[in-house]
Amino acid sequence: MTRVLAIDAGESTGLAVVDFTETGPEQQYLSQFIADNVNTVFEIHDLTEDYQPDKVVIEQFDLRPGNKFLADLSTVYRNGALEYMLAVDFAMDPVWQTPAQAKGLVSDTVLKRFGSDFWPTGKDVGYKDANDARDALRHAIHYGVVTLEHRPTAEKGWPPPQ
Repeated sequence: MTRVLAIDAGESTGLAVVDFTETGPEQQYLSQFIADNVNTVFEIHDLTEDYQPDKVVIEQFDLRPGNKFLADLSTVYRNGALEYMLAVDFAMDPVWQTPAQAKGLVSDTVLKRFGSDFWPTGKDVGYKDANDARDALRHAIHYGVVTLEHRPTAEKGWPPPQ
C-alpha cells in the first residue's frame, strides 16, 4: 500500500489522503479550508504527522506569460512554505503536478467512478463548493495511475468499453 497526501493550495486549500491498496484507491481524509499562509502550513504539517504519507503531491502554480489578469500569487508563497516545511520536518520532497495534468487525465466522470467519497459536495467539506477538495483528489489519482502505475485504480477509473 502507498499513502498519498495531495494538496491543492491556495486561498482555499483542498487536501486529500488516499491509500492505494490491492483493491483500488481508498480515501482516508478529505478537507477544504480557507487560511492564511502560516496556518495553511501548520494544518498540513499536522496532517502529515498524523497520516504519515509515503508521498506528498502538490499542485504547482505556473504564471503564464500573456495573462490578461493580475494573478494571485498567494499559492506561490504557500507552495514555497510547504516545500520548506516538508524538507525540514519530514525529509520529504513534494511531487509537483500542474492543474492541466490532473484535470486532463482525471475528469469528473473518472472521479465519480470511485464512488461518493471521490465526488464530495460543498456540504461535505463545509463550503459552497468542493472544487479544491476534488482537485486534490484528482492529483492523488493522477499520481496513482501515472507514477505508481496502480492497476486497480486504472481499471476502476478507466474501465474498458462494453
